[in-house]
Amino acid sequence: MAHLFAWAAFFRLLFAGYGNLISANQGGFFMKRWFLAAVYGVIIFSAMQSGWAQTNTVLGTWRVDITGRDKGIAYLTFTNDLTMTGWGIKLRSAGPFTMAGTWDLDSNGDVVCGYTEAAAGGAASGHFVGHFKSHGRLLIKTDATNGRFNFSSDNGLAFPDLHGTWIGNVIKGGFSNFETFIIAASTNEPNLFTLSGNGLGPEGAYSVTGAILVDSHQRAYGYDIEQIEDGGSVTNSFGGRLNKRADSADFKGVDDKGHSLRIKITRQ
Repeated sequence: MAHLFAWAAFFRLLFAGYGNLISANQGGFFMKRWFLAAVYGVIIFSAMQSGWAQTNTVLGTWRVDITGRDKGIAYLTFTNDLTMTGWGIKLRSAGPFTMAGTWDLDSNGDVVCGYTEAAAGGAASGHFVGHFKSHGRLLIKTDATNGRFNFSSDNGLAFPDLHGTWIGNVIKGGFSNFETFIIAASTNEPNLFTLSGNGLGPEGAYSVTGAILVDSHQRAYGYDIEQIEDGGSVTNSFGGRLNKRADSADFKGVDDKGHSLRIKITRQ
């Protein structure tokens, strides 16, 4: 921006130096006004171009809504050494996943990236093309070995605070489990919260541990592991939207055996 003001000062001096000569001509006053308007028009246009380029940079961390073959939330970080890292939770991944790859811009100014994805259920590889949209959004279409996904991204990184004591009702197969657990902010990743507590269901008492990932639009995806006292365990994946006060939610999901479930949680 400093160089724009320097050009403005230069043209002001140029205008002052030739002002008398231009004024000597008939209609010189209007010629001066036209000349000055043209100069500032060039400067303003240059500033708009500079602002547009700064807006459409992929550098930084982006919130990603995942749709298509699966649903979830992820956060992707693009750095100026042309590397990309990411992590998130998808409904069918039964836990967190990480991404790593390299990126560049193609001749159209779109973001192209090849990456690998690692999760508890196995690894996958893929590539995507990201196209800049209005209002600082990035629309990404992904083709990977574990399916095709659409990513809708923005740089909104604010998120609701979920820490506290919660109660939950897990409805699955016509039965209900009652749970009470504590949610705490993770020390490893932003927007990620850990949960731990206990539950009681038809098969008896169990402990529960897991995590919930949230975004600035009150969306949340998570998983928990029910560790039954007799040694068995069940992993549940779930997702949905928190209410406006972020003190209750009604999630839908699936367990690791393919059974559909519903989880209602409320902050105490």
